[in-house]
Amino acid sequence: MADQPNLPPSLSAAAPAAASPRLITDPSDPRRQVPIKKANSPFLAHQAEQARRRAQAQAKMASSKTASRTQRAQTRKQRSLCASLIKWALVGVLFALGAGQFIAGDILWGYRGKYVQKRYWFPPPQRLFTPEELALYNGLDPKRPIYLSIMGVVYDVTDGRRIYGPGGPYDFFSGRDASRAYVTGCFKPEQGHLTHDLRGLGVEELKGVMDWAR
Repeated sequence: MADQPNLPPSLSAAAPAAASPRLITDPSDPRRQVPIKKANSPFLAHQAEQARRRAQAQAKMASSKTASRTQRAQTRKQRSLCASLIKWALVGVLFALGAGQFIAGDILWGYRGKYVQKRYWFPPPQRLFTPEELALYNGLDPKRPIYLSIMGVVYDVTDGRRIYGPGGPYDFFSGRDASRAYVTGCFKPEQGHLTHDLRGLGVEELKGVMDWAR
């Protein structure tokens, strides 16, 4: 084989340059490029997953803020509607009271039912009565309320003073527990039925007393 002539350095064949590695953007830092190599695959996969999770968290936070703003707007709208309804209801009540005073001379238009009674909204505390104490509330004293009792439960019947008060058609029930008389229909004291004693009554009569107690 013939020897190759020695060439000057300037004419020597240049060695082929090594191929530059492909680069990819680092998911954790978009300003940095990292080579795509097998050794970098786990790192790149981890960084990509972290970036995906951050994007999901940001999207969820943005959605939550939007929902929160929407909910606050709905709450403000509902409060405004409730305030308007309350305002117009008060205006209506004041108008009715004023009209009652102007037309009937009474802001309540003569109504004296239980809903305007103080004891309906602020009932007195429960208490136990002896027969002697209960007898004091039979309507003879106009300053006292009128009470009657059925099966041991005391009821305030002051609103029916013309019925349960002295001279009323049922004044014999006032100031006592006359449970037996409610089903026997014997209202005269000498008949002995104005009592709480239910002994000797039948099943249907006992049911009748319980119906009265309701």
